[in-house]
Amino acid sequence: MRDTPLTRIVPLAACPEQAAEAARLLEETWPDWYGLGGDGDAAADVAVRSLEDALPWGIAAQDESGALIGLCTLSGTSFGAAEGEELWLGGLVVAPHARGRGVGDALVAAVEEEARGRGVGTLHATTATAAGLLGRRGWQHRRNLCDGWCVYALEL
Repeated sequence: MRDTPLTRIVPLAACPEQAAEAARLLEETWPDWYGLGGDGDAAADVAVRSLEDALPWGIAAQDESGALIGLCTLSGTSFGAAEGEELWLGGLVVAPHARGRGVGDALVAAVEEEARGRGVGTLHATTATAAGLLGRRGWQHRRNLCDGWCVYALEL
């Protein structure tokens, strides 16, 4: 996995002791989905993303002390997926106190590397907030969805 000076990127399967923290980070980032009354189940999503060698494949960013500061996933589908779009970057989240330190970039780079290793030609992402990060990494806007959500793609 790729590391930055202050960030270590590891598969979620390698840090099962941080599952509750990962679920809490998802709940705090997307309360409408994972919070009370939402349709999502953060603990179940973390558990599924923690399976080795399966999709969805989750990764975690840890700071220099080993604390969890971010998450990202390589998935077989996503909101906004169209026919033939097979692999997706999703679930990118960075703890508020760790933003602006390259954590999101490191997580995206690790998912890109994993997708390349799987022999995929194009990686997709749906986002309402990470367009700048994806654009800096060479991702191209493909289409607009609704409520500010857009699909991006990266030719690998």
